[in-house]
Amino acid sequence: ISLRTQRKAELRLELKLSVTTDEMKKFLNDVKTVLQNPLIQRSSAYFSETGKNANVITIEYFSGMDLSDDRFSSLKEQVNLEIMALVERSGIDFATVNIDPLLFNRPPQAKD
Repeated sequence: ISLRTQRKAELRLELKLSVTTDEMKKFLNDVKTVLQNPLIQRSSAYFSETGKNANVITIEYFSGMDLSDDRFSSLKEQVNLEIMALVERSGIDFATVNIDPLLFNRPPQAKD
């Protein structure tokens, strides 16, 4: 028996540093609109961090325990897909770390 009264879902979006203040505000408002779903009881989305590699948005939302595991997974999938569509429409890009795969697969260099 669980004492939990809600199920929690979390997302951490790492966006490129080139995102402007206006783009971030609009994107956050759009995310909050996505979270206005009758199955979501409580939610938050905020610009939580900025650093040398990314601007981070943290999203949390809660549903009732009455949702089955499958229904809760479907809700998470729906929210994730809607947020991906927002990213695509906004032109905002996810931050990525570029790693040269050759650095790891390069044969040893001969010493002179």
